[in-house]
Formats: sequence, C-alpha cells, structure tokens
Amino acid sequence: MQKIKILEQGAEKLGILIDEEKCRKFCEYAMLIKDWNKRMNLVSFREMEDLYRSHFLDSLWCMKGIDFHNGMKMIDIGSGAGFPGIPLKICFPGIELVLIEAQKKRCLFLKETIEKLNLDRCLVINGRAEEMAHAGIYREAFDCAAVRALSRLPVLLELGLPFLKTGGRLVALKGRDVDIEIESSRYACMILGGELVAKIPYKLKDWERRHVVVYQKIKETPYRFPRRPGIPQKKPLVKEKEK
Repeated sequence: MQKIKILEQGAEKLGILIDEEKCRKFCEYAMLIKDWNKRMNLVSFREMEDLYRSHFLDSLWCMKGIDFHNGMKMIDIGSGAGFPGIPLKICFPGIELVLIEAQKKRCLFLKETIEKLNLDRCLVINGRAEEMAHAGIYREAFDCAAVRALSRLPVLLELGLPFLKTGGRLVALKGRDVDIEIESSRYACMILGGELVAKIPYKLKDWERRHVVVYQKIKETPYRFPRRPGIPQKKPLVKEKEK
C-alpha cells in the first residue's frame, strides 16, 4: 500500500527498518486514530498518506536529535494523539516512555492505543507539564523530552528542561521559520540551563521545509521553573525587546 511505502522509505533514509511487526502496529495505530477522529478532533489529515507522512514519519525525525537506546527515558510533552512519542516507541521498543496530555479524552485514546498495540514501559499522565515537572519522581528524571506542534521555543524550554537530567536533550520538531524562535529563546536558555546544540533541516515534501531543533541541558534548572499553569504561554521568558 502506498501509505506504508511512504513510511518505510522515509524511515529507511533515517536508518530505521520498519519490519512486519512495526508495520502492523502503525496500521493499527492509524485505524485507531481514524476511529477516534469520528468522535473528537484528535488529529487533522486529509488522506491516510498524509497521516503516515506528516505525522508518523515526521515524528521519527526526532532520532536526528538524540540516540534512542534501550532503557532510555523519554517524555512526550503535550502528546495529543501520541506524536512524536508513540511512533518512536513503535520503532524503538526498548525506550521507557511517558506521555503527558492535559485533555482527558485524548488520554483515554492514548491509553487504548498503548493497550491495543501492546506497548510496555509506556505511561500516560493526564496533567499539565507545569505541575508534573515539580513532582519529585519526574523532575530531572529523563534523558529526552520530545515536543511537537505545542508552542514556541521559549515556552518549550521552560516546560521541557525541568524534566531532564543534566546532559539530557530536548528535541523539538518545528516548521520552516525557526530562526526567530531560536533567537528569542536565548534568554530562556540562559535562565533554565539549556544550550542549543543543533538545528537540522528536513523535508517531508519538496515544498515543506521543517527543522529538528535540539537543546542540551548543561546545568540544573532553578526550582521556581516552570511557573504556574498558563504563565509560560502568557509571559514567555524573553527579553522585552524580543517580544
């Protein structure tokens, strides 16, 4: 089927083999999304090929920002329909994955998906990142924080860096015009203990330029961050002249 070929060929270019078992899980995942989309606005796509290319394959580009290995602890912040976490978990089953999602209905979808796909060492948390990052068992507990289509980089840094161990990486999938966001995130980086280590361009289609943006945590994040729910979005950590 064309949609599977899109995923297989794109993954192969990334060095990922989509074998028969992974293919089956992606197909079942797609059917779950299609079914749940009838009940709620889970994820937008016009054709199934778009789902496989613009959501499944796009999620796999996170691997350009960090080496996924067995036992690695990853958190997907604002997971929504499971992107990028679930596609990565399918391809790298040895990782330990936590999915944070604020909307209860989406959490129900994620839990059903995990059960149906038989994904072990995979936990769904219904909550806000601003609150969960202050929980002792999650703060500075992860090797990787992955984010996709959630917010601008200064906000992502405040939400993501507190979850990371020193040396851990925040991997953000962003669109074409990312340079302004990167520039505006310098202040947040300095305060939160992060450092930009990579900006990797890629294309899903000939006209669709995107970027993997990678930050490394180089020192402990002050405990006052992240601030209360909603504050990082309303008052991002940027200097006045950068707003």
